Amino acid sequence: IIPAKKGAPREGTPFYDVILSAASICVGLYVTLYYPKILFTLGIINMPRIVLGILAVLIVLETTRRLEGWPLTIIILVFIAYALFSNYLPGILQTRGVPWRRLVIQLYLGADSLFGTPLKMGVTVVFAFVLFGAFLSSTGGSEFFVGIANSLFGRRRGGAAKAAVVASMLLGGFSASAVGNVATIGVVTIPMMKKAGYPAKFAAAVEAVSGTGDLIIPPIMGTAAFIMPEFLGVPYATVAIAALVPGILYYLGDFMQIDLRAAKIGLKPLPPEEIPALKQVLRKGWYFLVPIGLLIYTIFILFMRPDLSALVSIAGLLIVVAFSREKRQTFKISNLLRILQGSCRFMLEMTVVCAAAGLIVGLVTYTGLGQSLAFFLTQLSGGNLLILAILTAIASTILGMGMPVTPCYILLATTAAPAMVQLGVSPLLAHLFVYYFGTFSFLTPPVCLVVY
Repeated sequence: IIPAKKGAPREGTPFYDVILSAASICVGLYVTLYYPKILFTLGIINMPRIVLGILAVLIVLETTRRLEGWPLTIIILVFIAYALFSNYLPGILQTRGVPWRRLVIQLYLGADSLFGTPLKMGVTVVFAFVLFGAFLSSTGGSEFFVGIANSLFGRRRGGAAKAAVVASMLLGGFSASAVGNVATIGVVTIPMMKKAGYPAKFAAAVEAVSGTGDLIIPPIMGTAAFIMPEFLGVPYATVAIAALVPGILYYLGDFMQIDLRAAKIGLKPLPPEEIPALKQVLRKGWYFLVPIGLLIYTIFILFMRPDLSALVSIAGLLIVVAFSREKRQTFKISNLLRILQGSCRFMLEMTVVCAAAGLIVGLVTYTGLGQSLAFFLTQLSGGNLLILAILTAIASTILGMGMPVTPCYILLATTAAPAMVQLGVSPLLAHLFVYYFGTFSFLTPPVCLVVY
């Protein structure tokens, strides 16, 4: 799907990709077959583990380079170089250094490395919610949320843009993908805003900002938000409840800016014929409330695991669709295969990002760099929390421009967040602070993925 370089022919599979594919199967198969033995002999260095460890690291680096570009790849290489040669560095950055044989085995088999928390969350929780969002959109969820937003705000000034914000918030709370939100909601709301009189660039900006809010609005936030409870040792519901008010305030600020712009340039409400009655919208799409209700109930009342909650909600959605004659006729096996194919293509990038993030966690943890940088940031800020917060926000935003939010969050959660905790900030708030600024890099030039 992703060739080794731009312009490479896509017909057929190059021989080197066949070799890399076979190597990746061996890397995974070894862990699958010998997992119990590995647990009890992790400290033993032998040639098969060294070879497989080198292959694992090289495969992750190459897939990261193809999917995410050089910035994240270079960051991993810098961390690897630090682990190998840190004994030559001065001051607090100096450690004993790690022998390369020991390092490759640790990165491959260590509990905090490749097969650590990021990959675990990616292939379980994130995959479940990607499926849920795909099923919700394919059965008409996007149109349902846009219809609710139009019926509630279409009669207000700038109603098209306000409806876009509300629709993004409603769908965003259950999709956990800023890019996916823009792709599904934007194709409806951007033409609607342009038709209502908004400049094209402003209409696109409204959707980009609203789509980015997906990652911070509960009940379903971004991938890194599912990793956060693992770091903090708290249920996901605790993180989601803490993020609720900031998420609402984000969309409130978005809403107010649109209202002010509508007043300034004299934008009118939507035409009456484009504003559906709320009762009509709910009557046609009431069954979408069933999986949403199941999701909220299982996560916040039953405290069920998020991935299991997502699967229960998918089952609920399919059951109500089966009882809807209209949806039953349009939702066929071909739709199901298309959903699965699209979800797996999305998970290709997500899995690679989580694997790369796992290597970063392993390197930061194994070398002790996290504690060293936390101490350095505390010293640099002079013990002033405001200065430390500004430094952390700048670092998070800059890192977020060059790599996805998940590894950006993980890197700063292991370096900057502990420094904030040392100055009296609660761990949950410190982690959310780092996460928010990494998320907003989606909007910050020059690398603003949602805007693209």
